[in-house]
Amino acid sequence: MLKQRFALYSLFAILLGFGYIKTVVGFNFNKNRGEATNKVLSYNVNSLYSNHPSQLKSGEKNPIISFIKKEGFDLSAMQELVLIKENRDLLKKHKIFKHEYLTNYLFYSGSNSPISQKGNIAISERNGVTWIDTKLNGKTVRLYNVHLKSNRISGETNNFAFRKDLFTKKIFPYIKHVLVQIRKQSKIRVMQAEELVKHIAECPHPVLVCGDFNEVPLSYPYRIVSNGLKDAFEEKGTGFGFTFAGKFPGLRLDYALVSEELEIVDFEIRKLEYSDHYPVIVHLKVK
Repeated sequence: MLKQRFALYSLFAILLGFGYIKTVVGFNFNKNRGEATNKVLSYNVNSLYSNHPSQLKSGEKNPIISFIKKEGFDLSAMQELVLIKENRDLLKKHKIFKHEYLTNYLFYSGSNSPISQKGNIAISERNGVTWIDTKLNGKTVRLYNVHLKSNRISGETNNFAFRKDLFTKKIFPYIKHVLVQIRKQSKIRVMQAEELVKHIAECPHPVLVCGDFNEVPLSYPYRIVSNGLKDAFEEKGTGFGFTFAGKFPGLRLDYALVSEELEIVDFEIRKLEYSDHYPVIVHLKVK
């Protein structure tokens, strides 16, 4: 009898948490890409070299550039590109997309169709949103390239994982500092998300909102931006949807949200260790 009671408690807890579970675990096993799909990439590339500093010295091919060229994407939103001379030279040499929009805010948007309009909004230091109007299968769409305000605690949290005083009182001031920093940057992300929502509301075209939100799916910025859009992971994702590859895994921070006019055929998260984020890939059909 006691076991049955605990089983009921467990089932009740699972049902209560299902709303969250479906935001980080995909149950879409029946997939058929078929033909005539467009392939879209969203990727926080973390400077292209951050995890491979030897590349600059050895002259080896950059793994991120090689991955993008091999996959043959139609559209791409990349964040944290860092436009140092070496990266500019790489992009010029390989020309991974026919048409590009780069900004000093570390954003790169690429398309194999001409870019008719472009711009940026909600920029704060090196974060914010840029956008381009281009075409998929002859239909104009707007790609929003999103990188909401970073918490700037990645280095600290990486060190945190290996602290010897993790379970002592000495760690409390450190935890307080991290939480204060997250709260401070979260306020900026809310303002950026609200500006993005206003811009989307005035857009005359179907939209793709791709990028690193630096927020989990239950957050306010995610909820307001995703309102009225389809989350590609929830629609077609399978398995765990974690996109952060840092020392603290289990976080879904990177998203692809699309208008109703665009059909989501498939969704992938490639577990490539080239950055502290995994690339997110969406296969679309233009209705």
